Amino acid sequence: MSSVQPEKSEKPADNDKSKTAVSYHKVPSAQIKASLRTSLWIIFSMVSIASVVGIPLWYLTTTVPKAEIPHTEIANVNELINHTNEIKFNIPIYLDVPSPLKGMIKETQEIIDKELHNLGIDEYWNLELLFGKGDPSDYKLNLEMVESEKYEDNTVESNESIFISPFDRSVKLFISDKIISHNKVPDFISKVLINLVFSEEIKLFKEFKNVTGIAEEANSVSVQYAPKFHIVLNLLNGGVDPVSWNIEEISPIFIRYLNELKQFANFTLDAQLESYNSISNDINIHWDNESSHHILDMKDTSKFIDYSEWGLDRQTDLVPTINLVAYIPDSKYFPLQIEDSPTNSFIVPQWGGLQILNIDTSVSQSTHLDKDVLLPVLETFTSQLFHLLGAPKNPKSLPIRIDIMTRLQILKNLKTAANNLLSLSKLVKQLDNISIPDFTLIKIGDAMKEINLSIEFLHKNDWSSANFHSAKAAIFADESFFQKDMVQQLYFPDEHKMAIYVPLLGPLISLTAVGLCKTIIEYFKD
Repeated sequence: MSSVQPEKSEKPADNDKSKTAVSYHKVPSAQIKASLRTSLWIIFSMVSIASVVGIPLWYLTTTVPKAEIPHTEIANVNELINHTNEIKFNIPIYLDVPSPLKGMIKETQEIIDKELHNLGIDEYWNLELLFGKGDPSDYKLNLEMVESEKYEDNTVESNESIFISPFDRSVKLFISDKIISHNKVPDFISKVLINLVFSEEIKLFKEFKNVTGIAEEANSVSVQYAPKFHIVLNLLNGGVDPVSWNIEEISPIFIRYLNELKQFANFTLDAQLESYNSISNDINIHWDNESSHHILDMKDTSKFIDYSEWGLDRQTDLVPTINLVAYIPDSKYFPLQIEDSPTNSFIVPQWGGLQILNIDTSVSQSTHLDKDVLLPVLETFTSQLFHLLGAPKNPKSLPIRIDIMTRLQILKNLKTAANNLLSLSKLVKQLDNISIPDFTLIKIGDAMKEINLSIEFLHKNDWSSANFHSAKAAIFADESFFQKDMVQQLYFPDEHKMAIYVPLLGPLISLTAVGLCKTIIEYFKD
Protein backbone atom coordinates (compact mmCIF):
# COMPACT_ATOMS: atom_id res chain seq x y z
CA MET A 1 0.00 0.00 0.00
CA SER A 2 1.09 3.19 -0.68
CA SER A 3 1.16 5.78 2.10
CA VAL A 4 0.44 9.45 1.86
CA GLN A 5 2.88 11.57 3.69
CA PRO A 6 1.92 15.03 4.82
CA GLU A 7 3.61 17.96 3.26
CA LYS A 8 6.37 19.49 5.21
CA SER A 9 5.91 22.97 6.02
CA GLU A 10 8.82 25.18 5.61
CA LYS A 11 9.82 26.77 8.82
CA PRO A 12 12.49 29.19 9.31
CA ALA A 13 15.55 27.96 10.88
CA ASP A 14 15.91 28.65 14.53
CA ASN A 15 19.15 30.40 13.91
CA ASP A 16 17.59 32.97 11.40
CA LYS A 17 17.34 36.42 12.78
CA SER A 18 13.88 37.98 12.66
CA LYS A 19 13.65 41.14 10.57
CA THR A 20 11.08 43.97 10.73
CA ALA A 21 9.49 44.68 7.39
CA VAL A 22 9.27 48.48 6.45
CA SER A 23 6.79 49.33 3.74
CA TYR A 24 6.99 52.60 1.69
CA HIS A 25 3.57 53.82 0.49
CA LYS A 26 3.83 56.02 -2.56
CA VAL A 27 1.06 58.72 -2.63
CA PRO A 28 -0.53 59.00 -6.01
CA SER A 29 0.42 62.12 -8.05
CA ALA A 30 -3.22 63.23 -8.36
CA GLN A 31 -3.56 63.51 -4.59
CA ILE A 32 -0.42 65.75 -4.35
CA LYS A 33 -1.71 68.08 -6.98
CA ALA A 34 -5.06 68.34 -5.22
CA SER A 35 -3.28 69.41 -2.02
CA LEU A 36 -1.19 71.96 -3.92
CA ARG A 37 -4.32 73.30 -5.57
CA THR A 38 -5.83 73.79 -2.12
CA SER A 39 -2.74 75.75 -1.04
CA LEU A 40 -2.95 77.86 -4.18
CA TRP A 41 -6.63 78.60 -3.50
CA ILE A 42 -5.80 79.64 0.06
CA ILE A 43 -3.08 82.00 -1.17
CA PHE A 44 -5.35 83.26 -3.94
CA SER A 45 -8.15 83.88 -1.44
CA MET A 46 -5.85 85.84 0.82
CA VAL A 47 -4.61 87.97 -2.05
CA SER A 48 -8.17 88.46 -3.33
CA ILE A 49 -9.46 89.54 0.07
CA ALA A 50 -6.54 91.92 0.44
CA SER A 51 -7.17 93.31 -3.06
CA VAL A 52 -10.95 93.52 -2.98
CA VAL A 53 -11.42 94.55 0.65
CA GLY A 54 -8.10 95.63 2.12
CA ILE A 55 -6.78 97.91 -0.62
CA PRO A 56 -10.05 99.85 -1.08
CA LEU A 57 -10.39 100.16 2.68
CA TRP A 58 -6.80 101.36 2.95
CA TYR A 59 -7.34 103.79 0.08
CA LEU A 60 -10.50 105.24 1.61
CA THR A 61 -8.96 105.67 5.05
CA THR A 62 -5.64 107.12 3.91
CA THR A 63 -6.53 109.15 0.82
CA VAL A 64 -6.08 112.87 1.35
CA PRO A 65 -9.37 114.73 0.66
CA LYS A 66 -8.63 116.98 -2.27
CA ALA A 67 -11.48 119.10 -3.50
CA GLU A 68 -11.00 120.68 -6.89
CA ILE A 69 -9.90 124.28 -6.40
CA PRO A 70 -11.28 126.71 -9.02
CA HIS A 71 -7.85 128.02 -10.04
CA THR A 72 -9.13 129.82 -13.13
CA GLU A 73 -11.87 131.66 -11.25
CA ILE A 74 -9.43 132.68 -8.51
CA ALA A 75 -7.00 134.02 -11.09
CA ASN A 76 -9.81 135.97 -12.74
CA VAL A 77 -10.88 137.52 -9.41
CA ASN A 78 -7.30 138.49 -8.62
CA GLU A 79 -6.94 140.03 -12.06
CA LEU A 80 -10.23 141.86 -11.61
CA ILE A 81 -9.14 143.47 -8.34
CA ASN A 82 -5.45 144.05 -8.93
CA HIS A 83 -5.07 144.71 -12.64
CA THR A 84 -8.29 146.28 -13.94
CA ASN A 85 -10.30 149.44 -13.43
CA GLU A 86 -13.24 147.58 -11.89
CA ILE A 87 -12.21 148.70 -8.40
CA LYS A 88 -12.75 152.40 -8.87
CA PHE A 89 -14.00 154.86 -6.28
CA ASN A 90 -16.03 157.52 -8.03
CA ILE A 91 -17.12 160.17 -5.54
CA PRO A 92 -20.00 162.40 -6.73
CA ILE A 93 -20.00 166.02 -5.59
CA TYR A 94 -22.99 168.28 -6.22
CA LEU A 95 -22.27 171.89 -7.05
CA ASP A 96 -24.99 174.35 -6.15
CA VAL A 97 -24.06 177.27 -8.39
CA PRO A 98 -26.09 179.89 -10.26
CA SER A 99 -27.28 178.78 -13.69
CA PRO A 100 -24.98 181.21 -15.54
CA LEU A 101 -22.01 179.42 -13.93
CA LYS A 102 -23.25 175.94 -14.82
CA GLY A 103 -20.83 175.68 -17.73
CA MET A 104 -17.99 176.16 -15.27
CA ILE A 105 -18.59 172.66 -13.88
CA LYS A 106 -17.26 170.99 -17.02
CA GLU A 107 -14.16 173.15 -16.99
CA THR A 108 -13.57 172.37 -13.33
CA GLN A 109 -14.01 168.64 -14.01
CA GLU A 110 -11.32 168.76 -16.69
CA ILE A 111 -8.89 170.45 -14.31
CA ILE A 112 -9.57 167.86 -11.59
CA ASP A 113 -9.20 164.95 -14.01
CA LYS A 114 -5.87 166.28 -15.24
CA GLU A 115 -4.58 166.83 -11.70
CA LEU A 116 -5.61 163.35 -10.55
CA HIS A 117 -3.99 161.86 -13.64
CA ASN A 118 -0.75 163.63 -12.77
CA LEU A 119 -1.01 162.22 -9.25
CA GLY A 120 -1.37 158.74 -10.74
CA ILE A 121 -4.59 157.66 -9.03
CA ASP A 122 -7.23 158.48 -11.64
CA GLU A 123 -7.51 154.80 -12.62
CA TYR A 124 -9.05 153.83 -9.28
CA TRP A 125 -10.08 157.09 -7.57
CA ASN A 126 -11.94 160.05 -9.04
CA LEU A 127 -14.20 163.00 -8.24
CA GLU A 128 -17.34 163.50 -10.32
CA LEU A 129 -18.85 166.99 -10.32
CA LEU A 130 -22.63 167.18 -10.76
CA PHE A 131 -24.96 170.15 -11.05
CA GLY A 132 -27.62 170.35 -8.35
CA LYS A 133 -28.24 170.53 -4.62
CA GLY A 134 -28.08 166.79 -3.92
CA ASP A 135 -29.50 164.95 -0.92
CA PRO A 136 -28.62 165.71 2.72
CA SER A 137 -26.20 162.77 2.79
CA ASP A 138 -24.42 163.72 -0.47
CA TYR A 139 -21.22 165.66 -0.92
CA LYS A 140 -22.17 169.24 -1.68
CA LEU A 141 -20.17 172.32 -2.60
CA ASN A 142 -21.89 175.69 -2.39
CA LEU A 143 -20.59 178.99 -3.75
CA GLU A 144 -21.40 182.26 -2.06
CA MET A 145 -20.41 185.71 -3.19
CA VAL A 146 -18.51 188.11 -0.94
CA GLU A 147 -17.31 191.61 -1.67
CA SER A 148 -13.64 192.34 -2.14
CA GLU A 149 -11.87 194.71 0.20
CA LYS A 150 -11.13 198.09 -1.40
CA TYR A 151 -8.48 200.32 0.06
CA GLU A 152 -7.82 204.06 -0.27
CA ASP A 153 -5.09 203.50 -2.83
CA ASN A 154 -7.68 201.74 -5.02
CA THR A 155 -6.14 198.33 -4.46
CA VAL A 156 -8.53 195.39 -4.19
CA GLU A 157 -7.96 192.32 -2.00
CA SER A 158 -9.98 189.14 -2.33
CA ASN A 159 -11.77 187.70 0.68
CA GLU A 160 -12.00 184.05 -0.36
CA SER A 161 -12.62 181.63 2.49
CA ILE A 162 -13.67 178.03 3.06
CA PHE A 163 -16.02 176.41 5.54
CA ILE A 164 -16.23 172.61 5.92
CA SER A 165 -19.17 171.55 8.03
CA PRO A 166 -18.15 169.20 10.88
CA PHE A 167 -21.61 167.60 10.89
CA ASP A 168 -22.25 166.69 7.23
CA ARG A 169 -20.56 166.48 3.82
CA SER A 170 -21.08 170.07 2.73
CA VAL A 171 -18.42 172.61 1.84
CA LYS A 172 -18.99 176.34 1.38
CA LEU A 173 -16.73 178.50 -0.74
CA PHE A 174 -16.90 182.24 -0.29
CA ILE A 175 -15.58 183.84 -3.47
CA SER A 176 -15.22 187.45 -4.50
CA ASP A 177 -16.01 189.14 -7.76
CA LYS A 178 -12.28 189.51 -8.38
CA ILE A 179 -11.66 185.77 -8.64
CA ILE A 180 -14.72 185.47 -10.86
CA SER A 181 -13.55 188.21 -13.18
CA HIS A 182 -10.17 186.52 -13.58
CA ASN A 183 -11.88 183.15 -14.30
CA LYS A 184 -10.10 181.52 -11.39
CA VAL A 185 -13.15 179.82 -9.89
CA PRO A 186 -12.47 176.37 -11.50
CA ASP A 187 -8.87 176.46 -10.27
CA PHE A 188 -10.02 177.53 -6.83
CA ILE A 189 -12.60 174.72 -6.58
CA SER A 190 -10.15 172.06 -7.77
CA LYS A 191 -7.50 173.15 -5.28
CA VAL A 192 -10.00 173.14 -2.41
CA LEU A 193 -11.20 169.62 -3.24
CA ILE A 194 -7.83 168.04 -4.04
CA ASN A 195 -5.52 169.88 -1.65
CA LEU A 196 -7.86 170.31 1.29
CA VAL A 197 -11.05 168.24 1.47
CA PHE A 198 -9.69 164.99 0.00
CA SER A 199 -5.96 165.51 0.44
CA GLU A 200 -5.64 162.85 3.15
CA GLU A 201 -7.62 160.30 1.13
CA ILE A 202 -5.55 160.94 -1.99
CA LYS A 203 -2.37 160.47 0.03
CA LEU A 204 -3.61 157.19 1.48
CA PHE A 205 -4.78 155.84 -1.87
CA LYS A 206 -1.48 156.74 -3.51
CA GLU A 207 0.20 154.40 -1.02
CA PHE A 208 -1.88 151.58 -2.51
CA LYS A 209 -1.11 152.31 -6.14
CA ASN A 210 0.99 149.15 -6.35
CA VAL A 211 -2.16 147.07 -6.68
CA THR A 212 -0.27 143.77 -7.07
CA GLY A 213 0.07 143.19 -3.37
CA ILE A 214 -0.88 145.97 -0.95
CA ALA A 215 2.46 147.04 0.45
CA GLU A 216 0.69 148.66 3.34
CA GLU A 217 2.80 150.85 5.54
CA ALA A 218 2.98 149.38 9.01
CA ASN A 219 0.86 151.32 11.46
CA SER A 220 2.02 150.69 14.99
CA VAL A 221 -0.90 152.57 16.58
CA SER A 222 -4.06 151.49 14.78
CA VAL A 223 -5.85 148.33 15.88
CA GLN A 224 -6.23 145.54 13.37
CA TYR A 225 -9.49 145.92 11.48
CA ALA A 226 -12.41 143.67 12.34
CA PRO A 227 -16.09 143.85 11.33
CA LYS A 228 -16.97 144.09 15.04
CA PHE A 229 -15.35 145.88 17.97
CA HIS A 230 -16.17 146.01 21.66
CA ILE A 231 -15.60 149.35 23.41
CA VAL A 232 -15.13 149.46 27.19
CA LEU A 233 -15.28 152.77 29.06
CA ASN A 234 -13.29 152.39 32.28
CA LEU A 235 -13.13 154.62 35.35
CA LEU A 236 -10.19 153.53 37.48
CA ASN A 237 -9.64 154.96 40.95
CA GLY A 238 -6.05 154.94 42.13
CA GLY A 239 -6.97 155.76 45.73
CA VAL A 240 -9.08 154.20 48.44
CA ASP A 241 -11.75 156.91 48.63
CA PRO A 242 -15.08 155.95 46.99
CA VAL A 243 -15.81 157.34 43.52
CA SER A 244 -18.90 157.15 41.30
CA TRP A 245 -19.76 158.48 37.84
CA ASN A 246 -22.88 159.29 35.88
CA ILE A 247 -22.02 157.14 32.86
CA GLU A 248 -25.68 156.57 31.97
CA GLU A 249 -26.10 160.26 31.18
CA ILE A 250 -23.15 160.63 28.80
CA SER A 251 -23.11 157.18 27.18
CA PRO A 252 -25.89 158.11 24.66
CA ILE A 253 -23.60 160.87 23.36
CA PHE A 254 -20.81 158.37 22.79
CA ILE A 255 -23.26 155.91 21.22
CA ARG A 256 -24.17 158.55 18.62
CA TYR A 257 -20.53 158.62 17.54
CA LEU A 258 -20.53 154.84 17.30
CA ASN A 259 -23.67 154.95 15.18
CA GLU A 260 -21.86 157.26 12.78
CA LEU A 261 -19.19 154.56 12.45
CA LYS A 262 -21.66 151.82 11.50
CA GLN A 263 -20.66 151.87 7.86
CA PHE A 264 -17.07 151.18 8.93
CA ALA A 265 -17.74 148.49 11.58
CA ASN A 266 -20.21 147.44 14.26
CA PHE A 267 -19.52 148.48 17.85
CA THR A 268 -20.80 147.34 21.21
CA LEU A 269 -20.34 149.43 24.34
CA ASP A 270 -19.69 148.51 27.95
CA ALA A 271 -18.58 150.41 31.08
CA GLN A 272 -16.94 149.50 34.36
CA LEU A 273 -15.63 151.17 37.51
CA GLU A 274 -12.63 149.71 39.33
CA SER A 275 -10.90 150.47 42.66
CA TYR A 276 -8.11 150.33 43.93
CA ASN A 277 -5.68 150.63 40.96
CA SER A 278 -2.37 151.87 42.30
CA ILE A 279 0.52 153.10 40.18
CA SER A 280 3.56 150.85 40.03
CA ASN A 281 6.56 151.89 42.08
CA ASP A 282 8.77 151.33 39.04
CA ILE A 283 7.34 154.45 37.39
CA ASN A 284 9.29 157.64 37.86
CA ILE A 285 6.95 160.44 38.98
CA HIS A 286 8.64 163.62 40.13
CA TRP A 287 7.43 166.94 41.49
CA ASP A 288 7.80 170.07 39.38
CA ASN A 289 7.90 173.28 41.41
CA GLU A 290 7.28 175.50 38.40
CA SER A 291 3.96 173.90 37.44
CA SER A 292 3.10 172.61 40.92
CA HIS A 293 2.33 169.20 39.44
CA HIS A 294 3.61 165.69 39.74
CA ILE A 295 5.09 164.91 36.32
CA LEU A 296 4.83 161.57 34.57
CA ASP A 297 7.49 161.24 31.89
CA MET A 298 6.17 160.26 28.48
CA LYS A 299 8.63 157.37 28.28
CA ASP A 300 7.01 155.85 31.39
CA THR A 301 3.51 155.80 29.93
CA SER A 302 4.24 152.36 28.44
CA LYS A 303 4.54 151.01 32.02
CA PHE A 304 1.72 153.06 33.54
CA ILE A 305 -1.10 150.54 33.03
CA ASP A 306 -0.89 147.36 35.08
CA TYR A 307 -2.67 144.91 32.78
CA SER A 308 -2.50 142.02 35.25
CA GLU A 309 -4.05 143.90 38.19
CA TRP A 310 -6.37 146.51 36.72
CA GLY A 311 -9.00 144.15 35.29
CA LEU A 312 -8.59 145.37 31.72
CA ASP A 313 -7.86 143.92 28.30
CA ARG A 314 -10.91 141.65 28.31
CA GLN A 315 -12.22 139.83 25.25
CA THR A 316 -15.89 139.16 24.55
CA ASP A 317 -16.68 136.37 22.08
CA LEU A 318 -13.28 136.83 20.45
CA VAL A 319 -14.28 140.34 19.35
CA PRO A 320 -11.38 142.84 19.54
CA THR A 321 -11.71 145.10 22.59
CA ILE A 322 -10.70 148.75 22.76
CA ASN A 323 -10.26 150.05 26.32
CA LEU A 324 -10.76 153.77 27.01
CA VAL A 325 -9.63 154.57 30.54
CA ALA A 326 -10.23 157.58 32.78
CA TYR A 327 -7.76 157.32 35.67
CA ILE A 328 -8.05 159.18 38.97
CA PRO A 329 -4.65 159.11 40.72
CA ASP A 330 -4.17 158.65 44.43
CA SER A 331 -4.18 161.85 46.48
CA LYS A 332 -0.43 161.54 47.05
CA TYR A 333 0.08 162.08 43.30
CA PHE A 334 -2.48 164.88 43.03
CA PRO A 335 -2.26 166.72 40.66
CA LEU A 336 -0.62 164.45 38.07
CA GLN A 337 0.42 165.73 34.65
CA ILE A 338 1.75 163.78 31.66
CA GLU A 339 4.80 165.40 30.19
CA ASP A 340 4.14 167.38 26.97
CA SER A 341 0.48 166.32 26.84
CA PRO A 342 -2.03 169.22 26.64
CA THR A 343 -4.96 166.83 27.12
CA ASN A 344 -3.17 164.90 29.90
CA SER A 345 -3.76 161.67 27.97
CA PHE A 346 -1.91 159.11 25.89
CA ILE A 347 -2.70 156.24 23.52
CA VAL A 348 -1.63 152.65 24.05
CA PRO A 349 -0.94 151.34 20.52
CA GLN A 350 -3.37 148.70 19.30
CA TRP A 351 -5.03 148.53 22.71
CA GLY A 352 -6.77 151.76 23.80
CA GLY A 353 -6.23 155.12 25.46
CA LEU A 354 -6.02 156.70 28.89
CA GLN A 355 -6.74 160.14 30.33
CA ILE A 356 -5.75 161.27 33.81
CA LEU A 357 -8.44 163.09 35.78
CA ASN A 358 -6.98 165.32 38.49
CA ILE A 359 -9.75 165.08 41.05
CA ASP A 360 -8.87 165.24 44.72
CA THR A 361 -11.00 162.47 46.20
CA SER A 362 -9.78 163.13 49.76
CA VAL A 363 -11.75 166.38 50.18
CA SER A 364 -15.06 164.57 50.64
CA GLN A 365 -16.30 161.21 51.76
CA SER A 366 -17.57 160.35 48.29
CA THR A 367 -16.74 161.81 44.88
CA HIS A 368 -19.28 161.81 42.08
CA LEU A 369 -18.35 162.68 38.50
CA ASP A 370 -21.21 164.45 36.75
CA LYS A 371 -21.82 165.33 33.12
CA ASP A 372 -19.74 168.53 33.20
CA VAL A 373 -16.67 166.59 34.28
CA LEU A 374 -17.19 163.65 31.95
CA LEU A 375 -17.95 165.50 28.71
CA PRO A 376 -14.34 166.63 28.17
CA VAL A 377 -13.25 163.07 28.90
CA LEU A 378 -15.71 161.83 26.30
CA GLU A 379 -14.20 164.18 23.71
CA THR A 380 -10.76 162.77 24.45
CA PHE A 381 -12.09 159.20 24.19
CA THR A 382 -13.66 159.97 20.81
CA SER A 383 -10.43 161.41 19.48
CA GLN A 384 -8.47 158.41 20.74
CA LEU A 385 -10.97 155.99 19.23
CA PHE A 386 -10.71 157.57 15.79
CA HIS A 387 -6.93 157.55 16.07
CA LEU A 388 -6.93 153.86 16.97
CA LEU A 389 -9.21 153.06 14.03
CA GLY A 390 -6.84 154.81 11.64
CA ALA A 391 -9.05 157.77 10.77
CA PRO A 392 -7.37 160.68 8.96
CA LYS A 393 -6.96 163.93 10.87
CA ASN A 394 -8.44 166.07 8.09
CA PRO A 395 -10.90 167.30 7.14
CA LYS A 396 -12.69 168.10 10.38
CA SER A 397 -15.98 166.81 9.02
CA LEU A 398 -16.80 163.61 10.88
CA PRO A 399 -18.88 162.03 8.04
CA ILE A 400 -16.14 162.71 5.48
CA ARG A 401 -13.45 161.22 7.72
CA ILE A 402 -15.57 158.10 8.23
CA ASP A 403 -16.14 157.86 4.47
CA ILE A 404 -12.40 158.01 3.89
CA MET A 405 -11.82 155.25 6.46
CA THR A 406 -14.53 153.12 4.87
CA ARG A 407 -13.37 153.52 1.27
CA LEU A 408 -9.80 152.72 2.18
CA GLN A 409 -10.90 149.68 4.17
CA ILE A 410 -12.92 148.40 1.21
CA LEU A 411 -9.78 148.45 -0.89
CA LYS A 412 -7.76 146.72 1.83
CA ASN A 413 -10.38 144.01 2.37
CA LEU A 414 -10.80 143.24 -1.32
CA LYS A 415 -7.08 143.01 -1.92
CA THR A 416 -6.56 140.91 1.19
CA ALA A 417 -9.26 138.47 0.09
CA ALA A 418 -7.93 138.24 -3.48
CA ASN A 419 -4.31 137.80 -2.37
CA ASN A 420 -5.21 135.06 0.13
CA LEU A 421 -7.20 133.16 -2.49
CA LEU A 422 -4.35 133.46 -4.99
CA SER A 423 -1.82 132.30 -2.37
CA LEU A 424 -4.01 129.29 -1.63
CA SER A 425 -4.22 128.45 -5.32
CA LYS A 426 -0.43 128.59 -5.68
CA LEU A 427 0.06 126.50 -2.55
CA VAL A 428 -2.25 123.76 -3.80
CA LYS A 429 -0.39 123.60 -7.11
CA GLN A 430 2.97 123.31 -5.36
CA LEU A 431 2.03 120.70 -2.73
CA ASP A 432 0.46 117.56 -4.15
CA ASN A 433 -0.16 115.94 -0.78
CA ILE A 434 -1.93 118.86 0.84
CA SER A 435 -5.46 118.20 2.03
CA ILE A 436 -8.26 120.23 0.43
CA PRO A 437 -11.47 119.51 2.37
CA ASP A 438 -14.89 120.48 1.06
CA PHE A 439 -15.06 123.16 3.77
CA THR A 440 -12.21 125.00 2.05
CA LEU A 441 -13.96 124.84 -1.30
CA ILE A 442 -17.16 126.23 0.24
CA LYS A 443 -15.29 129.14 1.83
CA ILE A 444 -13.56 129.93 -1.46
CA GLY A 445 -16.94 130.11 -3.16
CA ASP A 446 -18.33 132.31 -0.38
CA ALA A 447 -15.33 134.64 -0.59
CA MET A 448 -15.66 135.11 -4.35
CA LYS A 449 -19.39 135.68 -3.99
CA GLU A 450 -18.82 138.40 -1.38
CA ILE A 451 -16.12 140.00 -3.55
CA ASN A 452 -18.55 140.31 -6.44
CA LEU A 453 -21.25 141.74 -4.17
CA SER A 454 -18.81 144.28 -2.74
CA ILE A 455 -17.79 145.42 -6.22
CA GLU A 456 -21.45 145.68 -7.21
CA PHE A 457 -22.22 148.00 -4.28
CA LEU A 458 -18.97 149.88 -4.90
CA HIS A 459 -20.20 150.82 -8.37
CA LYS A 460 -23.39 152.15 -6.75
CA ASN A 461 -21.35 154.30 -4.31
CA ASP A 462 -22.89 152.38 -1.41
CA TRP A 463 -19.76 152.44 0.76
CA SER A 464 -21.42 150.84 3.78
CA SER A 465 -22.68 147.74 1.93
CA ALA A 466 -19.48 147.47 -0.09
CA ASN A 467 -17.42 147.48 3.10
CA PHE A 468 -19.71 144.94 4.76
CA HIS A 469 -19.34 142.43 1.94
CA SER A 470 -15.62 143.09 1.47
CA ALA A 471 -15.05 142.35 5.18
CA LYS A 472 -16.96 139.07 4.83
CA ALA A 473 -14.88 138.23 1.74
CA ALA A 474 -11.66 138.76 3.70
CA ILE A 475 -12.93 136.57 6.56
CA PHE A 476 -13.98 133.73 4.23
CA ALA A 477 -10.66 133.91 2.36
CA ASP A 478 -8.75 133.71 5.65
CA GLU A 479 -10.82 130.72 6.78
CA SER A 480 -10.15 128.90 3.51
CA PHE A 481 -6.42 129.56 3.63
CA PHE A 482 -5.90 128.76 7.32
CA GLN A 483 -8.20 125.73 7.51
CA LYS A 484 -6.78 123.45 10.23
CA ASP A 485 -7.31 120.13 8.42
CA MET A 486 -5.42 121.41 5.42
CA VAL A 487 -2.47 122.61 7.51
CA GLN A 488 -2.20 119.42 9.58
CA GLN A 489 -1.73 117.29 6.48
CA LEU A 490 1.56 119.05 5.75
CA TYR A 491 3.13 117.25 8.70
CA PHE A 492 2.65 113.80 7.06
CA PRO A 493 4.76 113.71 3.87
CA ASP A 494 5.21 110.62 1.67
CA GLU A 495 8.51 109.75 3.35
CA HIS A 496 6.71 109.47 6.67
CA LYS A 497 4.15 107.11 5.17
CA MET A 498 6.84 104.89 3.67
CA ALA A 499 8.53 104.63 7.06
CA ILE A 500 5.30 103.17 8.43
CA TYR A 501 4.19 100.91 5.57
CA VAL A 502 7.51 99.21 4.73
CA PRO A 503 8.13 97.60 8.19
CA LEU A 504 4.47 96.59 8.39
CA LEU A 505 3.74 95.25 4.92
CA GLY A 506 7.24 94.20 3.82
CA PRO A 507 7.50 90.91 5.78
CA LEU A 508 3.87 89.97 5.06
CA ILE A 509 4.20 90.46 1.31
CA SER A 510 7.58 88.68 1.28
CA LEU A 511 6.26 85.57 3.07
CA THR A 512 3.20 85.41 0.86
CA ALA A 513 5.26 85.76 -2.32
CA VAL A 514 7.78 83.08 -1.24
CA GLY A 515 5.00 80.67 -0.28
CA LEU A 516 3.24 81.22 -3.60
CA CYS A 517 6.39 80.59 -5.61
CA LYS A 518 7.19 77.42 -3.65
CA THR A 519 3.69 76.05 -4.11
CA ILE A 520 3.73 76.74 -7.85
CA ILE A 521 7.11 74.99 -8.23
CA GLU A 522 5.88 71.92 -6.33
CA TYR A 523 2.72 71.81 -8.41
CA PHE A 524 4.51 71.67 -11.76
CA LYS A 525 7.30 69.43 -10.44
CA ASP A 526 4.97 66.53 -9.81
